[in-house]
Amino acid sequence: MSDPRPARTVTRRSVLAGLCTLAALPLAAACGQAAQAPVEVTRVVEKEKLVEKPVEVTRVVEKPVEVTRVVEKAVVVTATPLPQPKEKVTLNFWWPVAQDAPNYADHKWYVDEFNTRNENVKVEVESITWKELHDKVITTARAGTPPDVTWALQEWVTEFFNMGILQDLTPWFNDWPGRSQLYQPAIDAVTYGKQAVAVPQYLGIRAYQYHKKMFDQAGIQVPKTWPEMLDSLQKVTKPPGVWGFGLCATSARSPQEFAVYLWQNDIDLATRMTDGKHKNTWADKPDEMERATEVMQFYYDLVYTAKVTPEDARSWGYTEEDTLFAQGKLASVQNGPWMVNREKENPVEMADVEITAMPYKRKPSTFLEVNALTVYNKGKNPKAAFDFATWIAGPEAQAKGFTSQSVRKDTPQVGKWTKPFFDQVPTARFFPQVSLGRITELEIEAQQRVLFKKNTPKETAAWLGEEINKALKVQNELSGAS
Repeated sequence: MSDPRPARTVTRRSVLAGLCTLAALPLAAACGQAAQAPVEVTRVVEKEKLVEKPVEVTRVVEKPVEVTRVVEKAVVVTATPLPQPKEKVTLNFWWPVAQDAPNYADHKWYVDEFNTRNENVKVEVESITWKELHDKVITTARAGTPPDVTWALQEWVTEFFNMGILQDLTPWFNDWPGRSQLYQPAIDAVTYGKQAVAVPQYLGIRAYQYHKKMFDQAGIQVPKTWPEMLDSLQKVTKPPGVWGFGLCATSARSPQEFAVYLWQNDIDLATRMTDGKHKNTWADKPDEMERATEVMQFYYDLVYTAKVTPEDARSWGYTEEDTLFAQGKLASVQNGPWMVNREKENPVEMADVEITAMPYKRKPSTFLEVNALTVYNKGKNPKAAFDFATWIAGPEAQAKGFTSQSVRKDTPQVGKWTKPFFDQVPTARFFPQVSLGRITELEIEAQQRVLFKKNTPKETAAWLGEEINKALKVQNELSGAS
């Protein structure tokens, strides 16, 4: 998941401005400090000629997606006319962006700009941590008092859809002219059957980030496979100050990282079956169970065999992982473009950071996070909330706040925090479209079982496969269940 600096729980914000650049997004992968005054930011965009080539896309639910984008210079965005409600309304908007986050000014801009252009709409922002955001949405939705619109991790969208708390946006979405500029995988991620249930707002693509200077000093090349990674990173590891690789074993980003390693070993958490439902098939296929065991063994080897990851990582969330890499205390990580914000805070330590494809076992794969804006069917102003969401997904807000993570084909790619991530799109995937609340908890627990030596990798793989199917059955999503 991405990294808006975890916001404090009940903090009202005047507003945010354009989601962080594709590399600077807050995400999934979730975390607060004393509030600072907002910073005024002026950004000049030079005129550009945009050349587009046809884009081939395959649905990213279970298969890789191919996306082609060609840009020659920068894009000039013009003021977008916004629909005006007949009566004055107030929109309650919840997000996980704290006022002291590096990209707060950009986020604040698009909220303020929307309020300025809409005489009859006022957006009121509440900052809240990722975990609290998820739980509070469920609690208020069940009580019939949800907010109008919120940020949502991709895995939440399926959960909220199955709970029946999302507004059907299909008629409005189909009539929205801006949808033609969205990447097809972004549309796919918020579409269930033929029903649009959210508005995509940014992409969080994962890649391998490493400190080149540290690699050069250790005399090692960028590893291409897991075995190379476990071997070469020992040469750059110098405990207790520097470690070869970081991982996120807790928080919302942890299941996303874990899923990548499953895909890289050519297995998935759940497979869509012929009846349209899903099942974990590891127990049915010995070769898949062996590969699941290898993923568990990989986690164990990082910490205890190769010793390139510290034991403390067992309790790390995304804050620890991001901070230590930004400070040069981790030589490499699996991470996203939001780290551009960390570079602004640590320009010296991150000057040597380079970005490339993730090392893998059997199959190149990475995570394609499609962060969404969700509108709730018990909210007071669903149409006004949808119009606000499409403003955020529009050309101005995306160019301002999501340059490196944009869901739009017409947003220019600028700098190292953009193109290297879009280069990973052909091998990028997202979670199966099942309710993932319990399943992501199981992913985290599986890591803990191995990293705290409670179970062997083989025992843990068998346990996880069985528990995933139990969760699917409870959710009425298990294939073949009576």
